[in-house]
Formats: sequence, C-alpha cells, structure tokens
Amino acid sequence: MSPDRLNLIQHGTVLVPGHPALFAVTGTGAEQCLQGVLTNDVVKSGPNSMVYGAWLTPKGMIIADCWVLGGATNLEFLVVADLSAETQLVGLFRRQFPPRVAKVANLTATEESLTILGQNGPSLVRDRLSECPDPGRAAGASVGGETVRVAAPVSPQAPFKVLLIGSPAGCRAAAAELTSAGAVVGTPDDVAAARVLNGFPGMGTEIDERTMPAEVDYGGIAGISHSKGCYVGQETVARLHFRGHANWLLRRIRAAPSAEIPSSGEIAEGGKVVARIGTLLRLEDGSSLGLAKVRREIEPGATIGGVVIESYR
Repeated sequence: MSPDRLNLIQHGTVLVPGHPALFAVTGTGAEQCLQGVLTNDVVKSGPNSMVYGAWLTPKGMIIADCWVLGGATNLEFLVVADLSAETQLVGLFRRQFPPRVAKVANLTATEESLTILGQNGPSLVRDRLSECPDPGRAAGASVGGETVRVAAPVSPQAPFKVLLIGSPAGCRAAAAELTSAGAVVGTPDDVAAARVLNGFPGMGTEIDERTMPAEVDYGGIAGISHSKGCYVGQETVARLHFRGHANWLLRRIRAAPSAEIPSSGEIAEGGKVVARIGTLLRLEDGSSLGLAKVRREIEPGATIGGVVIESYR
C-alpha cells in the first residue's frame, strides 16, 4: 500500500460498499436483552445512538463483536456485524432472546452498508446528504427517494468515521452523491488499513476464541462499560479489570523489508511465543505495518525477531 493511499484513508474520504450481517431487534424487552449480553451499555447511550460491543462466553472470551444502532425508542435496535458472523449471531439470538419480549429479524439479505473512512468524511456526508450525526449518535437521511440510517462511532479509534445502512438502492444513491463531490470508492483492504492505523482489533485477526476484551484494548476503543449491570462473562471481565491485568496487549508493529516474519504469525523469544501478529499491511517500500497481541512484559520500542513493537496511543 502506498503512502498516498494511507494518507487518503486517514485524511480524505473513502467509501467502502459492504454486505454486513444485519439484524433488527424490536419489542418491549429488546433493550434489556441486548444489555444482558453486550459488553457495552445500550441503556445509557439512549435513543438514536451507536455503540460498539461484543458477546462473550461465560468465561469472558469474545464470541462476536458488533455495532448497535439505537432507534427513536428503546423498543428498536439494529445490530451490525461482519458478514462472517451471521450464522453465529443467528444462534446467539435464538438461544438468548425470548421471542415473546424481543423479536429478531435477519435483514442481511435485504440491506447493505457504506463504510466511510477519513477525516473529511463527516463534513462531506453532512454537505451532500444533509445529515451526519455527532459521534455516538445515529439518524435517518433521505437520498434518491430512499431512507438510509446514518451513524457515527463515539471512539476516535474506530476505523471508520460514518456508517450508512440501507437498501441497495439507498446505498448506491448515497455513494453517487458522495463520489460526485470527490469521495473515492475503496475496498475492504482500506478498512483493514484504517484499523491498523487506528489500533482497532478485528475478529479473526487480533481477536480469536481465546481473546478477552482487555487483551485488545476494549477500554481504549470504547467497547466496554465497567459500570453497567451484569452481562454474560461480566464477572471474569470485572475481576481482570479491577484486580488483575491482561497478559497480552494490543500493539502496533513495524517490520523492515528485510525482516522474516514467520508464516504462523507467531514470534518467539527465548523459546516462548511473545507476539501473535494479526493484520499485516505490506507497504510500497517493502516494509510492513500491522497489529499484534504482544506479551505485556515486551515494552513499546523493543525489537523482537526483526519486528519493532510500538504503542499506537
């Protein structure tokens, strides 16, 4: 990836069309059901909000992550996740959400998304679509005769600045408006680059079935509440937060063109694995930039196996 592309991802406006796993959760118990399974606080965020969080196992390991968009009342929510999580989320909803109080509709086949990267994104959305909510909020906008849901994450570490959800026609109309004003159409690789630049973990890369929220900086990316009530896995998470520490921490890494990175992504020192590389970007000059989970005793600035460990905060 070139320096110009990285600069565009950070400071311009890049649109990435997508097909997320998308679920509408409605009913008198919708809010409490979500509150009882997510790491973040959907009650405190209130109506027309956007929060990031995750489902956990009873032992506090991350199962799936998602964005939750609150509607005009506490009776309606949209849950947005990566398409690869659709089947898993269907099972979680079926087991954990009683249909008499919270109805779940799978909208994955009928709705699409437009992920907007870059600092110029919010102002361009506001100018062309007449609606761009403040960080942590969500709203509706009309474009090309179609209604789309527009939301902005509260955390500056989020890989995107704005998320649009709507019908295929609505997303196409929004993309046409924004590209006519200078936005560039991107790919999932651009989203991965934005995650690395911002220090935001991804499922299947930095997060696996053994990962706990503290190990991938859920506190730093506004993905967890330590003051809300109980949720699945909360006891383990609270014990680690208030009385212990994570043995692994999310770090940014750099590697020179000459560095030989193991195909396994695991870097050992003294016969012990001390880093597990997740997302890795190959840069134009042959060097690499990425994210990894690193043992807490490895301080930023250290070099292991030809890889430089950095702190991204």
